[in-house]
Amino acid sequence: MTIKSLAPIVGKNPKVLILGSMPGQASLDAGEYYHNTGNHFWKFIFKYFDREFTDDYDVRKEVIVGNGIALWDVLETCVREKKDGKKTSLDSMIKNGVFNDIEGFVKEHSIKAIFVLGKTAQKLFDKKFLHLQLAITVEGLPSTSGLNSRDLEGQYGKWENLLGKYLVA
Repeated sequence: MTIKSLAPIVGKNPKVLILGSMPGQASLDAGEYYHNTGNHFWKFIFKYFDREFTDDYDVRKEVIVGNGIALWDVLETCVREKKDGKKTSLDSMIKNGVFNDIEGFVKEHSIKAIFVLGKTAQKLFDKKFLHLQLAITVEGLPSTSGLNSRDLEGQYGKWENLLGKYLVA
């Protein structure tokens, strides 16, 4: 079964575009990026901007938009195969991806840097967009998935370093 990504979250003047691969099933069901409570994305964002963490999705969107971040996915649609007959959110189960128009988005919004979140998103991005030689920085960030929770402080440090180059906390 084909699944479709969420619409981008974007404000008037984003400086940075953070790209995932494709939202997990919990996010798709809720219509909210990084809805799975085991994912650390929103915790990292709130920590970086020294804001009190909240589950309120409208506040979450305001924090990123108000700080020059746009959020989207490399893929517009894909098939995410079932594992053991059950729906899964594993990126390793993604097949037949159709790409979002990242190049058009970057040009339309004058993005200064793209941060690609996780190995699968990076691999997909490189496959489709690496040859474009966009005149902006493209860097990888560690996945915030709950499956990647070994060194959260180290991961956050990488986030902090990269975001600090383009955004004021």
